[in-house]
Formats: sequence, C-alpha cells, structure tokens
Amino acid sequence: MLVCGLLLWDQTLNQSYRPTLQKKIDTHVYVKKVGFSPDQKNVAWIHRNKNELHVYNRLDLSHVSNLNTLELGVNDFDISNANVVAIGSILPEISVWEFQPKKKVALLRGHTASVNSVKFNSSGELLVSGADDGTIHIWDLAARKTLRTLEGHYAIVNAVELSHTGDSIISIGYDGNVILWETETGELLNKFPLPGIPLTLRRIKDSLVITNEQGYVFFLDLKTGSLQKIKAHHGPIQAIALSPGGKTLFTGGWDGRLKARSTTAPGKEQWSIQAHDDYIFSIAISSDSSQIITAGRDNSVKLWSWDNSNKKHFVD
Repeated sequence: MLVCGLLLWDQTLNQSYRPTLQKKIDTHVYVKKVGFSPDQKNVAWIHRNKNELHVYNRLDLSHVSNLNTLELGVNDFDISNANVVAIGSILPEISVWEFQPKKKVALLRGHTASVNSVKFNSSGELLVSGADDGTIHIWDLAARKTLRTLEGHYAIVNAVELSHTGDSIISIGYDGNVILWETETGELLNKFPLPGIPLTLRRIKDSLVITNEQGYVFFLDLKTGSLQKIKAHHGPIQAIALSPGGKTLFTGGWDGRLKARSTTAPGKEQWSIQAHDDYIFSIAISSDSSQIITAGRDNSVKLWSWDNSNKKHFVD
C-alpha cells in the first residue's frame, strides 16, 4: 500500500471541497511511505532510516502499535488483506511480517540489489517486487520462493503494479520503459518507451498514470498506446494517488505542492496548495474517500478529512 491540503472535485457544481487538517504528527525524520490498512481501521507509515513500522488509528492518529522490522533504509511496504506486511529495503531481500503475533514469517532472497517496490495480489498469495538489479520477481508466499523472474528492463526498476484481477503486471524503470507482463507466464506483452525517468505509477483499468523526474504526468492507454503528457510540477513527482473510483488524481511533487486534476480531463488543474515545506513522498486515500494522509520530507505526517456536508458532493 500524502498531502497537506486536498480535494475531491465536484464536476457538477464546479467547486472544490477542501478537507480540514485533522491532525499533524512531527516524525523527526522523514517518512518514505504511508498507507491505510486493508480493513481501513488504521494508517501505517515507515521511516526511511529507522526500523519501525508505525500503526495509528485513522480517526484521530492515536497510537496503536509499532512493528520493529529491523530493516534499515526502507524503500517500500505493502499490507495484504490478511494483515501481512512485506517490506523492501536497500538490502537485496524482502522481509514478510505478521501483526498478530508480531513475528517475521519469511525472508525472501532472490534479488541481487536494493528492492524498490513490493505489491501483494488481492488474495495475498503472491507478491511482486522490483529492484535495482533490473528484474521483477513473482513470489509464492506459501512456498517462500520465486515463481518467476521477469527480465526486460535494462536499468533499475522503480515501481511495479498489479492489475485489479492480478492477471497482469506493470513495471517502470530507469531505462524509460513501461512494460506490461502476463502474471501467469511471465511473458512480456508490450513495452512503451517514455521520455525521462518514470518514478511512480497507478493503473485505471486499461490506462496508466505515470510520473517522472521532470515534473510530467503521463496518461497511457495500454490498448492503443496513445500518450498524453502534462506538465504538473516543477521537479520530480514521487507521490501520486487516485480516488477510489479513479476519477480524481492527486500528485505531490518535489516542490511540496499537492495538486488535483480529473483523470477524464487531465489538462485542467482543479486545485493546488503548498502542502508541505519540502518534497512530498507519499499520498494515501481511504476507500470511502473521507480521509487523506500525506507525508513529506519536512518530517511531518498529516491526516485530512471532510465534513459530512462536503462529502455528499463528491463525484467519483
């Protein structure tokens, strides 16, 4: 599985409904990744250079628990529907943990360099990872082994994403390529070159939203290969999130600004705010669109929410 001010856009009323700051936590060191738990009861984040996964109640950010992962230099984490956590770090391995009881249940070795991205499939039985060694691994968690190793990038793999059904995988890398893979066979189905270095991505059915280090957002149609490019920020865009229905895109950039735009008319920026004092690292949205949590390099995590009168106007 970040922003300081955000909105979901109501295309009918042509107004923005901004959330209010519910709580801010000073983290003292910067947080690399935030996310909501699958049951939506809690939020979690992990520090880049500390070894604890922090879990807080999503309603008021009261502390729930910590998971001492013993992993330094964390790059990414994901939480399965069974509340199992996979953590990728600067080490060439993935640690897998259970919350109850707190214990490490697996250490997955197969990559030869830093692991940058980890994603569970919907059942939690498979895990996909991308690493600095240029490969993507598909892991069988029950067997604790690699099922398939996908080779097609010529440089670092920055991020991986599974389709909603889990039948395909998307990867992006420093070679500028976006690659579509078949999960079952590992077959390379298509490759799309992009300008610059793609940093992160999200999938909307048969389309992709991808950001790069030059501040661009790309909308890529996987069926036709058509590409729309929009200048969204001054500098790299590392943080993106989609509203649950996929109609609103939120981006957070190196410039500390949080912006929103419609995915059906992405050329028009709907809203922008100076959300953090430094680089925005991560954005996460609750499944009911009522809350957003953001994290920045200014060593803060912020929880935002909407009141009921504004929530009724959301179009998604």
